[in-house]
Amino acid sequence: MKPKRCKINYRKIYESHYGEIPVDADGRSYEIHHIDGDQNNNEISNLVALTIEDHYKIHFDNGDYGAAMLISTRMKLSKEELSEIRSKSNIQRYANGTHPAQNPKHVEASRKRQLEKVKNGVHQWQTEKYRLEARERAFKSNAERIASNTHIFLMDENRERARLRNLSKSARPIVNEIKILSALCKEKHGYTLAKSGWNGKSTEFLEQLKEDLTKLLD
Repeated sequence: MKPKRCKINYRKIYESHYGEIPVDADGRSYEIHHIDGDQNNNEISNLVALTIEDHYKIHFDNGDYGAAMLISTRMKLSKEELSEIRSKSNIQRYANGTHPAQNPKHVEASRKRQLEKVKNGVHQWQTEKYRLEARERAFKSNAERIASNTHIFLMDENRERARLRNLSKSARPIVNEIKILSALCKEKHGYTLAKSGWNGKSTEFLEQLKEDLTKLLD
């Protein structure tokens, strides 16, 4: 079990030895960092004052992405930088078994909160603003992938798969007829010309198969 963080105010401990904690050029107070990484070790020799940028870098470089993410909320980072640190933090928490999504009680409580929001019509997915922002993000993402030639629809194998899927949809009525004819043929003769795996077959092939089965039943 992960040890609980000590509630002792280590900032006051630092100030009692070194005086007022300095501020940076933007007026932000320096952070007090635990040198050995142990939040419970508040010995004055284990405390050091750092700018928020230096504090963030130490935790990020040491792979302590959870702490880095908390620090990042007090910084002016780009959306891309925030996304990266959140991703790394979530991966690390999953690996350590400490992510909230791995806790059944948390998952159930979260599910109930979301359902209550939907019921009251206040869930973010139900707002026009969210839908417009989501659409804009999708358009931007697709445009970037098309420009870099990495969009899934630009790959030959995916174009062919989409073509076959659409062909299968258009041929579905014929396939249903073939299934019926195949069952009747097997019942009458003990065998059938039709096997499984019709998806992706051309309409011409399916029409010919239907005609051959019909002849067997005449």
